[in-house]
Amino acid sequence: VSAGQRTFARIDPAAQMALGLLLFCGLIVARGVTLTIRDTLLAGLQHGFVQRTKMGLLGRLAAARWVDLIRRDRGALLQMLGSEMTQLAGAVHHCLQLFVSAIFLAAMAAFAFWLAPAFALFTVTFMGLFAVASGIYLRRSGVSGKTLLDEEIAMNETAMRFLDSIKLAKAHGLEKSFLERYDSSSSAAVRQ
Repeated sequence: VSAGQRTFARIDPAAQMALGLLLFCGLIVARGVTLTIRDTLLAGLQHGFVQRTKMGLLGRLAAARWVDLIRRDRGALLQMLGSEMTQLAGAVHHCLQLFVSAIFLAAMAAFAFWLAPAFALFTVTFMGLFAVASGIYLRRSGVSGKTLLDEEIAMNETAMRFLDSIKLAKAHGLEKSFLERYDSSSSAAVRQ
């Protein structure tokens, strides 16, 4: 029995409980502070990347020749500067979380191989097969995302055209036509 264990055994059981509770609370506070610092740093990294991407796009637009700018659809540009930036922020967040999880998974796998190599090999093999099977669905989701993006751009294009020519549309009674086109694009996006 070590000297620390003998000293701890001499402490009153109520004091031991209080000390254990105090240590537990200290660990909870330390964990909270660590997670707050981590989340703040990750958010700064995420939003900084999105901001640099958006400013790069705006810089290229500002430097472009007028003849090139008028060929671009404003609906697509607004899509890129608006909701696409939000989705980019979400993607960066998930990539950062994936990176942190991959490091944690590698550490746990190393620990598992140290404790029970045969079981760890079985588990890692199963996870590898699952990852290969998931790749099929990942490709499908990429195609689905592209189709959804095209539908959202179509909605933006229709709305921009309507807003650009609202006076003319009202004069000729074309509001219903606009609503039908917008509803068609919106319904296709919802189905996707």
